[in-house]
Amino acid sequence: MNSYSLRLAHNYVDSDIQAMLRPFNVMHTIWFTPKYRIKNNLIQPNNLTINFLSFLGTMMFIFLQIYQLYLVHVEEISIINSDPTYLTVNLEFIFYCTGFVTNYLFNVMKINDHVNFVLRLQNVHVFLNVTVYLKRFVILNWFIVIFSFVYTVINSAIANLVLNLSALNFLSCLSIICFEINFVNSISFIKFLSHVVDLWNVRVQNLDCDLEDAVGYNKNMFNAYANILKCYDLFRSNFEHMIIYIIVDSFFHALVRSQMSFDLFNLSKVQAEHNFKTAWVFTSFMDIWIVKNWILVISLSYYCEKFYKAIYNVQSSCTLILKTNCSENARRLCKNVQRLHRATFNKIIVCRLFYIDACFPLNLIALLANYFIVLLQFAFF
Repeated sequence: MNSYSLRLAHNYVDSDIQAMLRPFNVMHTIWFTPKYRIKNNLIQPNNLTINFLSFLGTMMFIFLQIYQLYLVHVEEISIINSDPTYLTVNLEFIFYCTGFVTNYLFNVMKINDHVNFVLRLQNVHVFLNVTVYLKRFVILNWFIVIFSFVYTVINSAIANLVLNLSALNFLSCLSIICFEINFVNSISFIKFLSHVVDLWNVRVQNLDCDLEDAVGYNKNMFNAYANILKCYDLFRSNFEHMIIYIIVDSFFHALVRSQMSFDLFNLSKVQAEHNFKTAWVFTSFMDIWIVKNWILVISLSYYCEKFYKAIYNVQSSCTLILKTNCSENARRLCKNVQRLHRATFNKIIVCRLFYIDACFPLNLIALLANYFIVLLQFAFF
């Protein structure tokens, strides 16, 4: 058995892949949502103890949401005490609690899929050798994770200071960062997959028909491509629920926060100047928060489209190779790749309605604009 087979057999994960995963693993662990455990360079599914701790963490986050609901309904601590505000808070409570439970259940049900995804990613890395790219990728991952965390802390702290809320309410605001980290993690993975597909395409375009072990090399090329597509299938399975959640969250909050801003400005016209300042602070931070979420949605769509384009470029390369006087081994490789593509590849689809591609943000913004116009009509007419 060669060293490559030994790595897979013993669930070995090398330092490069661990470095790429570490920013997200740290955040998942802090927020009680680890997807696997890596110890002594070996990756293993979560055991019962970790799943139980994740369950306790999920219950704690739900308790924090209940406490926030209590503040609004019993203590009447809110920016606006009105029926639309109470309705919004109730919907947010249901929405966030559903997200926590869904996140926990998927982590438990997909424990083997998460491990399988990392091992297949490791498989592709060993063959294509993406070490140079990974070094830049690791720095970018750390920057994005730290930025998301710092932004959420600052945003939550200012909101709590303006409303003079307790530390528990601050923790409640922080708890929802686990959804964003999952979403950023999905963007990171699809970006990495698009890069390795490009590398594979370069390899297939430069096939050496006179290679001494052409049969073995072409077999490894096909296995690498099959692992890339399998990684993509696992990616869809593992992250599709959170992608849908964040997209719905971005759409929902863009509408309800806009409505709350309209109500707040209308209220400030007849009350003290302090309410007008509060309206500006609230609206400014909500606008930044909404823009940030939409940037994430657009980024995911962009990198998904980039991945699709890379996959289609592979098919084009195989078609061109088949039209040349290539060796029989190269022809077999290209035919197998095209056959595998037709049998297994599909775009990511949201609720069986929208494909996550370059057109998705435009469709979503168009839908949002229709509802936003309705809100404006109710607000000013």
